[in-house]
Amino acid sequence: MSALLRILRSYLDLDGRLAILEAEARQRRHTKKLTKLQSLRLSTDHAYFMMVFATFESELNQKCIQLITVRQAKTKWRYRRPWDTLSAKPSDIRRIRFKDRLAYCLEMGTTDYQQVLTYYETRNQLSHSATTSTLVVVPQVATDLIRVSTSLQAR
Repeated sequence: MSALLRILRSYLDLDGRLAILEAEARQRRHTKKLTKLQSLRLSTDHAYFMMVFATFESELNQKCIQLITVRQAKTKWRYRRPWDTLSAKPSDIRRIRFKDRLAYCLEMGTTDYQQVLTYYETRNQLSHSATTSTLVVVPQVATDLIRVSTSLQAR
């Protein structure tokens, strides 16, 4: 089972439990508890979104390392030339802009490419301001990124 799928299953379990507690609080008219649970679910959504995206980015980085290594191994310099300036070391791969890493492994302009960039913007909002105006639907994000991760190219 992939790491993204494990995270999704964990999220669904936890969110289901929180939804039950929230429904009980609503039924019993415990407004303080309800507000606290709603806030907790929002924080949980954001935390799981960040975990899902970080896991996807790690998979993307691995594909980039594979791609750079394969391209640098080409025997003809004209094919190897654009790749020789890049480092395939895991510690250096993050120096390459996210959009470029994504474009190396996924065709630019595709729906998947644009969707990942949208998620990347949400990720940046959450990591730099701890909030976002974008509704985060973790099951949808995880499902999308699981699908995209299977189509990343390293050739």
